[in-house]
Amino acid sequence: MYALSRNGTDQGKTTVVLFRRDEARAIETNEVGSAGAARAHIVAAFAYADFAVQSYVGSYQAPFVRTSPLGRPTSARPHPAGVGTVRYAASRGSLSATIDGVRGTGAPAARDAWIFDAPFMTGAVLVPALRHRTGDPQLGPVSEAFDEGANAPVAERYVSAAPRFPKTPKSDAALNLDGLATLWFDRGNYVVHEAHFDRINMDARLVSYARTADVAPPDPAPAATQPAVLVNLAADFESDDGTKLAGVLDLPPSPKPHVPAIVLIPPGPSASRDFGGDGAAPMYPDLARSFARRGYAVLRYDTRGVGKSGGSPDQTWEQSLADVVAAVAYAGSQDRIDAEQLYVVGYGTGADLALAASASGDTTLAGAVALGPTVLSFRACAQRTKSDARGAFSKSAMAHDPGTLAARSRVPLFVLHSAVAMCGETRDETASYDERLRAGNPRVTILAASDLSARFGGLYDADSAVNTEEFFPYQFDPSTAGAIADWLDNPKTASGGGIDTTQRAPRAHAPPPPPPVSNDMNGELPNPHVSATPERGLAPGVVLPSGVTPPAGQ
Repeated sequence: MYALSRNGTDQGKTTVVLFRRDEARAIETNEVGSAGAARAHIVAAFAYADFAVQSYVGSYQAPFVRTSPLGRPTSARPHPAGVGTVRYAASRGSLSATIDGVRGTGAPAARDAWIFDAPFMTGAVLVPALRHRTGDPQLGPVSEAFDEGANAPVAERYVSAAPRFPKTPKSDAALNLDGLATLWFDRGNYVVHEAHFDRINMDARLVSYARTADVAPPDPAPAATQPAVLVNLAADFESDDGTKLAGVLDLPPSPKPHVPAIVLIPPGPSASRDFGGDGAAPMYPDLARSFARRGYAVLRYDTRGVGKSGGSPDQTWEQSLADVVAAVAYAGSQDRIDAEQLYVVGYGTGADLALAASASGDTTLAGAVALGPTVLSFRACAQRTKSDARGAFSKSAMAHDPGTLAARSRVPLFVLHSAVAMCGETRDETASYDERLRAGNPRVTILAASDLSARFGGLYDADSAVNTEEFFPYQFDPSTAGAIADWLDNPKTASGGGIDTTQRAPRAHAPPPPPPVSNDMNGELPNPHVSATPERGLAPGVVLPSGVTPPAGQ
């Protein structure tokens, strides 16, 4: 998704989705956006080999007058009221254009032309990759809708131009299209982070980006015979001190009278059952759907003082652990659930609580999954991240070493480290944590996900203080969810599935600055995994051409 602006004033936004089915098929795009008073919906297809235009349909609604920020009108344009559909089609080396059935004025050769309806981004996002594929230093941009480019070749060259926005990675290459635009893009994957359109004095900057490995099927998928989740039941239970907790129990569409169950543990105080709402899909609901499709019942609950749960959000470590024990007991008491196949899955501090619960004599578990557990002691983590310990949770957690708690577990464990050193831990410190687990429990599987973010899906978020120059899949990685489910199906023999299991050190990031006060952690940070990233709607999955290399000389 790109934010559009002029001289720092917001003009709207536009979202571009790219699909690459396979090398024999076209790259397909779908864009919906608004800029000022203009609206656009653009659907296009391009050849995979050289990005030649195969089809392009843009439906526009805009005030096509000489004062329009979108460009100069042409006298031949019909519909002066500003509503029109422009169609481009490539045939036998030529590109034809019509506006509501009326043939346009320009017809350049398809291999030399590029549709450039700025400030909308369908054309702009593929220009760097197009240049790499063709090796041609000139484009022939054309726009019947907005008169961009005037159908004349435009020289391209790499320039030393500083990005206009501070969040744009400084490592980006700057590609100048003489007199038309300057594009800043990632040298490795050709994602355009920023664009300045000279002729209309408008800027576009990437504010969210998602990449998914899910490839769109070539044919429509058959209608599902049953929903992914058969029943959503309200869950109400009490902790040991009488505090009432609330959540939801997702039951899978399984014919079995009894199914295994997973308790998703919230990642610290003030977290809801829908934790992860800043992604394309919230992390915990997304995981719950994945597990339900594999035949598992899933219990998610709100922490104390959140949602429909009672009590105070200023809870202690001991209270949080007691709540986990109560949630496991509640799940095991349900008629549809096999009480001998109960698992806990946690993320961040929730991972630490999952490991601690699996070592507790108060629960009977078949296994535990820890996603991004805290490798250092809570005190060391807080010191390295310069975090305060004002709340009851932080103060009480400081007395514990999560590694020591985890090493006491005797049930099958699946530990997955992220690629981000959230506490500034070193490779040796992570290895020491792993050795303690292996020494105490021969049934532990430990993997390092080398290409996943702290949240095992990741993000590009221009407003985030962490990892703004990294690109990860934004949703929880589907292969990772599948690998976790594979392990749950057979904890003794399952490996990492589709996860990149290369044992690497976490990326060498400096300890992140303390986050702003947020509802996630009440302004405290013994658990660095809960970020204060604001919620935003994100683009669906983006797949760019694979196998590309940086431009020559870059």
